[in-house]
Amino acid sequence: MPHRSQIVLEPRKSPVQARPAARVDAILEATIQVLLSVGKERLTTTRGALRASMPYFLSALQAWTNS
Repeated sequence: MPHRSQIVLEPRKSPVQARPAARVDAILEATIQVLLSVGKERLTTTRGALRASMPYFLSALQAWTNS
């Protein structure tokens, strides 16, 4: 079995203020929960946003992907 190199992802920007940092944490936690419950094949940003209870994030994401 070939050895897989580990990829480390670094964000371009990190939130400085508490509220944006809390949003990032909530999105990451929700994404982990969705991943564990439905698997990587069914993981979507929509599912993550819904699990994180962030409809404004979902609206922004839909606007961005539709443009």
